[in-house]
Amino acid sequence: VGSGMLGLPKAFENAGAVMGCILLIIFASLSGFGLYLLASSARLCNRVDDASFRAVAEIASPRFSALIDAAVAIKCFGVATSYLIVVGDAVPRVIGTFSRNFWI
Repeated sequence: VGSGMLGLPKAFENAGAVMGCILLIIFASLSGFGLYLLASSARLCNRVDDASFRAVAEIASPRFSALIDAAVAIKCFGVATSYLIVVGDAVPRVIGTFSRNFWI
């Protein structure tokens, strides 16, 4: 479960229950479609065993494969950082509700 999942209740509060469900279904479908496109691209490039962004980028655009690899690494770093921030903000409040002396 990613940190974006923790923001879903607020997103549903802002959008409403019906629109929140509709948007969730749309964006989940788009995410699945993106994975389908990556797998299809890997199949077209004869890289069925390695359906990664790097493998497809090496075949589709060898000059930019390092740039695509760097973009994926930067995105992963950003996701990990935001997750640590969310957890760091939430954990003291959660533990504080159980025991006032537990969290230093």
